[in-house]
Amino acid sequence: SSGINAEWPLRPGTQITRTHYAPPPFEILEGETSEGTVVVLVPRVMPRPQATSRDNPQGSSHGANTTTPQPKSNKRKREESFTLKVMSWNVDGLSQSGISLRFCAVVSNIINLCPHVVFLQEVVSDHKSYLEESLGRNYKICWGQASSSYFNVVLVEKDADFDYHSCNVIPFPITSMGRHLIHVTCQRGQRVFHFLTSHLESMKEHALERQYQIKKVFKRMAHQDPYDVVIFGGDTNLRESDHVLKPDTITDAWCAGGCDPANQYTWDTTINKNLSVTFNSRMRFDRIYYRQASGLNMTSFNVIGKEKLISCDLYPSDHWGIVATFDIQ
Repeated sequence: SSGINAEWPLRPGTQITRTHYAPPPFEILEGETSEGTVVVLVPRVMPRPQATSRDNPQGSSHGANTTTPQPKSNKRKREESFTLKVMSWNVDGLSQSGISLRFCAVVSNIINLCPHVVFLQEVVSDHKSYLEESLGRNYKICWGQASSSYFNVVLVEKDADFDYHSCNVIPFPITSMGRHLIHVTCQRGQRVFHFLTSHLESMKEHALERQYQIKKVFKRMAHQDPYDVVIFGGDTNLRESDHVLKPDTITDAWCAGGCDPANQYTWDTTINKNLSVTFNSRMRFDRIYYRQASGLNMTSFNVIGKEKLISCDLYPSDHWGIVATFDIQ
């Protein structure tokens, strides 16, 4: 609300006056200081919740374990096969309405759902310290073109037996919106993994630039070694009117999941009123693509982030997030 500042962490001497709802493991406190009213985002639990949450990407975060786990002394034993969970979410850092409360909810979803890899778009500089404080212990954080007013981020779980190799930030040469591609390379055992994210050019009138950008993404995905695992997730801004020829070797995760209408639209103003727009629009902007490879099978695809925050009467973002899981042999 007007005149309320958000800060992290809790300032010493703050007198707490109200507690707001937030998805566990967080609580949101409103308090008074000598400088006025502040909103404080307080984590109840920073480390990982129970591992069973990996198996329930749509499950409620209520009732999550609030006992702080002890740090693990050893990484999990490397397995010949494993399940990989990937999340992508445009967090709408450009909208100032409830921004701190909303981003707290995004981080809460990440902690509760335990994805191995997270792609974020529309992150702003004010989010950096909070991401590092809340997720830096468990994730390698790869920043995009941070000189822009907003940028992309890739997070790779440290406890997933990935050996981190590199992070490349590739600006799109003729973008008018500072758009760029992040390409993170890791290795697990003998297999190399490529994780890519981008926020492609927005708005209908920028269709040609957007189509050029997704072609560059597909080309980069296709040119990796055939045995490598290559996964892209991001806000593509693609519309049905955009004419994009997708290579046969690249699969749309939503299509691979059976084209479930319940998971189709990720920007839906018929439900999500965060931006207070006066028109109704349903778009499948946010997508996960993967390059077909031996032993790589997608097993589920779900939309997340549909729980409204009671404290500010907003969803975590104007976009729904998406989560895909893969079995890798």
